[in-house]
Amino acid sequence: MILGKDPKRIAFYVFYDKDGILDDYVSYQVADLKKNVDHILFLANGKLTHESRKKIEPLVDEVFVRDNEGFDIEAHRKGIELIGWDKLAEYDELVMMNDTCFGPIYPFKEAFDWAATEDLDFWGLTTHGEMPVNTFTVHKYDYIPEHIQGNFIVVRNSLLTSREYHEFWKELPLIKTYYDAIGCYETVFTKYFKDKGYRAEVYSNSDDLKKVSYYPLMFIPTEMAKNRRCPIFKRKIFFGYHPYEARDICTFGEHVSEFIRFLEEETEYDINMVWDNLLRTCHMEQLKHYCNFNRVLPYDYSVNKHNSKVLIVVHVYYNDLISYVVNYLKNAPEYCDILITVSNEKNKQTFIEESKRVNLKNNTKFIMIENRGRDVSALLVGAYEDYKNYDLVFFLHDKKTVIVEPWSIGASWQDKCFENLLGTTAYIENIVDLFEKEKRLGMAFPPPPFSVSNAYTWLMDWQWSHNYSSTEKLIKDFKLNVPIAQDREPIAPLGTMFAFRPKALEKLFGGYKGTGWRYEDFPKEPNGNDGTFLHAIERGYPYFAQEAGYYVCWLLNSEWAQVELQTYYYGWHKDRMQLNNMKVDQRNNVIFSNGDVEAIKNSTSWKITKPLRALGDLLVKLRLKR
Repeated sequence: MILGKDPKRIAFYVFYDKDGILDDYVSYQVADLKKNVDHILFLANGKLTHESRKKIEPLVDEVFVRDNEGFDIEAHRKGIELIGWDKLAEYDELVMMNDTCFGPIYPFKEAFDWAATEDLDFWGLTTHGEMPVNTFTVHKYDYIPEHIQGNFIVVRNSLLTSREYHEFWKELPLIKTYYDAIGCYETVFTKYFKDKGYRAEVYSNSDDLKKVSYYPLMFIPTEMAKNRRCPIFKRKIFFGYHPYEARDICTFGEHVSEFIRFLEEETEYDINMVWDNLLRTCHMEQLKHYCNFNRVLPYDYSVNKHNSKVLIVVHVYYNDLISYVVNYLKNAPEYCDILITVSNEKNKQTFIEESKRVNLKNNTKFIMIENRGRDVSALLVGAYEDYKNYDLVFFLHDKKTVIVEPWSIGASWQDKCFENLLGTTAYIENIVDLFEKEKRLGMAFPPPPFSVSNAYTWLMDWQWSHNYSSTEKLIKDFKLNVPIAQDREPIAPLGTMFAFRPKALEKLFGGYKGTGWRYEDFPKEPNGNDGTFLHAIERGYPYFAQEAGYYVCWLLNSEWAQVELQTYYYGWHKDRMQLNNMKVDQRNNVIFSNGDVEAIKNSTSWKITKPLRALGDLLVKLRLKR
C-alpha cells in the first residue's frame, strides 16, 4: 500500500514514569509527532501529575491514565478499545510509540515522507537483529527473529483492517511481565505478519551491520544517527540494558561517550532534556558506569586561561602537615582566593609563616572554627558565608590515616587527593576549564583509594561500608527525590576532597532548616572512623548534586592516571587468577582444579562483571554477607 496525498494518521503514545512526572523530552517528542498525525491518544501508565497533565494536554487530542499493567502493549490494546476498530479503519496509518527513546534529533517528517512513497503494510524506524538463542521463557519461536523495534512502529490501513491483525490482538495473551511483552509481542510481530505476506521496512536500515551489532540502536547509536538519519536514540544507552550488562559484553563501553559528543557538537538537540530526565530517574552509579563519567586532564600544560571566581577551601588540623598543604596551595592561579579553616591560633601562625616561605600571593582568609564535625563542619559551617560567592570551589583537608600500618598507605591516599585536585597550576586551570565546558557537572573528585593488596581494597568492592542506612536517612530527611539503593554503590568523594559547583550543594549547605548548619548539629569527639553521621554526609554529597540537576565524575591528572590504570589492571588480573584458586603448571598453562569452573561462574566478580575486585579475608566476609 502506497499512501496518497495528505494521509490521515492516528497515534498511540505510551508514557510511564513512576512519579507521574512528564519531562521536557516527552513534550518535545510529542510536539514533533503532532506535526505528522491528525490525532494523538496519550496513554499514561500508572499516574500523571496535575502539572504534567497541563503540560501535555495542549499537544494531544486525548489523555487517558490507566493502571500500570502490561507495559506499552496493554496500553496499545486499551487504545484500540477506546478508539474502536471501526474508527481506526478511517485512518491510513496507526502510529504506536512510547517514551523509551529520546529525540527526535531530526524531524519525524523525514521518516514519514520516506515511508509515504514505499509500498508497505507496516514500517518502523529501526530493526533488532536475529539472535540464534531464545532468551525468553515464553516465545512463539525457538530463536529471536529479526524484528522492527516496538518503540516506534506504524501499521498501515492494509494491515490495520485485516482479519489477521484483528485476530493477532484477540489471541495475544495478557501481558504481565517484561518477558511477555518482548517474547509474545515485539520480537514476533514482524516475522508473524511477514510470513503472512505483509510487507515491512524500516527507515534507518541496518542490514549491512548484522555482523557488527545485533542491536545497532543501542550499541552503535552514532552510526545510526549520523549516517542513517535515525531520529531517535534509546534512553537505556545511558544507564543500562535489561537483563544483563550488555555495555561490557557488546562493546568496550566507548559508544556512549562518543554519542554524547555527537549530540553536543553535531546536532541541535538540547542534551539538557536528556540530563533532566536521567538525573531525576537513574542511579548515579548507572550513569557513571555507562556514560564514563571519568575525566583525565593534562598535568603539565593548561588548555585555556580563565577568570572564573574560584575559591580553594582547606581545613588545617595537623600542624606538622601545614608545610605539605602550602606546597600544593602555591600551585593555585593568582585569581583563586584561599580560605583556611583552623581550630587554633598556632596552626594559623604556622600557616602564615609557611605561606611567606613559598611566597603565596593569593588573597587568603582565615576562619576560626570549632573542633566539632571535623572537615565536614569546616566546609559546611566554616565556608558557609563565602562559598556561594564563587563559580567553583575546591575543598581539601590535611589527612592522617594512622589506623593502618605502614602509615605510607594513608599518605598515598592523601597524595592521591591533593595531586588530583591541586597537582600543578596548569592542572588546576584545566579543572576550571572542565567545569566551564560541562555545565551539568556538579562535582569532581579522585577515585576511591585502591591498591591491589593494601588496607583499602574493600572500599572498591563495597563503598557503602557501614554507611548505607545513615546516608539513606540523610537523603530522606532532606526530602531528596533521587534514587538510592544499597546494591548501587555511591559515587562519592571518599576522603572528602573535591571540586564542586556551589549550586550543586546549595541544599546541603542550607542544612535541615535552610538557614545553614551549626556545630551542635555534628557529633562530639571522640567520633568513630566509619559508620558515623560525618561518613553519611561524605557519601551523601553526590545525591545533593544529583537533586540539583548535576552529575558527578571521577577526576585524575594525566600523570596519576598512569598509576591508576596499572593498579586496576593488576587488581583485575590478580583477582581472576587467585580468587578462584587457579594453578599454573611449568609450561605456564592455566590449570583448573576441580570446582574452579563453578567457582568462577558463581563469583561476585564474574556475575557483576566489575573487574576491580580485591582479595583478603575481609573482602570474602563482605561478599558472603551480601
